[in-house]
Amino acid sequence: MRYQTRFDKPLEQELQRYLESLINDLALELIRTRFDFDSAVHNARKLIKELRALLRLLKPACHEAHDELRQTLRTAAHALAPYRDRFVMLNTWNKFTASLTPHPDIDKISARIQAEAERVPAPDRERTQKLLQETNCELLKHKDLLQQRPWSTDIDAEWLSARLARLYKRGQNEFQRVQGGIDAEDRHELRKRLKDLMYALRVIKPVWNKSLRRLHNGLKKVTEGLGDANDLNLLEHAVADTDISGREQIRLELCAAQQALWEKADQQAARRFTDTDEKFKGLIHKRIS
Repeated sequence: MRYQTRFDKPLEQELQRYLESLINDLALELIRTRFDFDSAVHNARKLIKELRALLRLLKPACHEAHDELRQTLRTAAHALAPYRDRFVMLNTWNKFTASLTPHPDIDKISARIQAEAERVPAPDRERTQKLLQETNCELLKHKDLLQQRPWSTDIDAEWLSARLARLYKRGQNEFQRVQGGIDAEDRHELRKRLKDLMYALRVIKPVWNKSLRRLHNGLKKVTEGLGDANDLNLLEHAVADTDISGREQIRLELCAAQQALWEKADQQAARRFTDTDEKFKGLIHKRIS
């Protein structure tokens, strides 16, 4: 179970425990892949993203050995990605076509996408299981390292407030850069920056006020919407690659659906980035001091 940070205790110690709790959760999910592969992989992918975001938050205080853990998590994330990618195109297409008006070429395109999904090689579970076991060993070794050499700098409320404010500013700047744009890569970068902030906020969840809770929940909605838009973008390219005559109309409808998600994400994000980073830092410092 996720450790709840206590702010009446030394912050260095509490952040170490929080990091260890994420490592423990991930290790358990990696073990669970032996018995309930699909569900455990789904949970493991989310935990890897959160753990990587936490390591980015704590990076200035981390030893070089933490870089090895980041690389291990990156490798594991790449190994698990095909288990989602293998089905996401077909699932996204089915949800999309359910809302479309009848079109003479939908069935043809559906058959083509179905065939494309079936041609994707099935992931090698045996090889993946071996990699996940190795990842688990690295997680446990890193836990031992944390207990021996916790941090390379002092961590206090001022330090953590500044780090969270930095993530807030990065998310705010990235949103201002891509707001209203139609570049899928830019939107993907925005999603990553907002996820970093969302996950980092969970470290201080026990002292959230209404404003911080709204910020976290708003970021969750924005990142989910951007994720759905990214899936539509992948589907758009798949449709464009077919040689079916009606593909352009379907592609344009996919673009319109993606644009609608981007516009909604912009509206939601605009409501969450109304403070300066200094004001946000002051809010955080007040809550955790």
